[in-house]
This record gives sequence, structure tokens and C-alpha cells, in this order.
Amino acid sequence: MDSEGLNNQIGMQKDHIAERLHIAAVIDFLSRTKEYDSLTVSEICQHAKISRTSFYRLFADKYDAANWYMFQVLDAGNTLTGRNYTWYEGNLITLSGCMLMKDLMGSAWKSAGYYAMKETGIRKKYEEMVTTITQYKNLELTDELRFQCDSFAYIESYVVRTWIREKEPRTVEEMASYIDHIVPPQLHELLNKPIDPKPAEKLTLGSLVLAIS
Repeated sequence: MDSEGLNNQIGMQKDHIAERLHIAAVIDFLSRTKEYDSLTVSEICQHAKISRTSFYRLFADKYDAANWYMFQVLDAGNTLTGRNYTWYEGNLITLSGCMLMKDLMGSAWKSAGYYAMKETGIRKKYEEMVTTITQYKNLELTDELRFQCDSFAYIESYVVRTWIREKEPRTVEEMASYIDHIVPPQLHELLNKPIDPKPAEKLTLGSLVLAIS
């Protein structure tokens, strides 16, 4: 691909990121007064001022839109725990990203089903911890470690869901520290020393766009 073609492709990718974030922001706004399961794609499109065709070009359905946003904030922080960040740092980044779309996250987490945010997030968290242990740390996944990864994925999901829905939630820094302290000891020790340490800061919409790009 020549440089012009590459630049065009990069430009299209950035446009798609902006479009997806715009839709996520609209869903976040609508979720302040309406349960996620009650939202319709037509309603989202109307407020986002886009066609249904444009929506389905980007997402399979409204649950895919919520999961896409969740994956971005996970991949910016929690996924990189043990790779680039400590437990606290990974938590700080992901939790701050959750708060950027607090109402979307809180509402979508109430949905049930295999592809709903809660179940999808738990699977994602478990899979990424296992990948870090086996592929980045090159360690054996013992039965005990597997159990710790599985249990912690569920516990953390419950803790964060509860925190997001609090009327006066603890600060991101407080929650990042609290979650750091409930990681099973063996799992904490294995992933608290990043392979390639990088500076960690709370996410903003600007830094999230850069992280996705």
C-alpha cells in the first residue's frame, strides 16, 4: 500500500473511532433516564443523528456498542496489567474510563445474557489474565492460578458494577487501591511486576482516542 492509501486508511479508522465514541456518548446520555434493555437502535440513531444503516455498519446491535466501549477501557488499562502496568495502575486507567461513560456502563451492566456486558466482561478479564500469565510471563497456568483468575474476574466485576451505580461513588484512586488489595496473593505477585513498565494516567476522552488508535 502506498503512503496515500495508508493515510486514507488511517483517516477512515479515526473516523470510525470518532463515530463509535459519539454513539457511546449518546447511549450514555440516554441511559441517565432509561434502562439499557429498553433503549432501541432507532432511538439511539435519532439522538445521534445517524441512520440505522450507519449504526449497523459499526455495531451488530446495541449490546455490541456497549461491549465495544467496555473493551476499549479494559484494553487501555486492565488488560495490560503485568505487561505494562501494576495492578493499581491498570485499575486506575480502566476505572477512569468507566467513569467517562458512567451511565452507559451502569445501565448496560444490568442486562443479562451471554453477550451482555457483565458476562462478556468477565470472560474478557479472565482470558486476558490467563494470556498474560502464559504468553507474556511464560508461566504454567496451574489449577490454583486458573481458579484465582476465574474467581477474581467475577469478584472484580461485582465490585466495579456496584461502585459505578453508587450515588456518591468513591474516587477512582480509592477504588483502584481497594481492588488492588483484594487480588488473590499469588495472582497479585505474578502480575504486579510489569514486563515493560509505562507511565500510567487516568483516561480522558482524548487519551482514550489515542489508546484506541
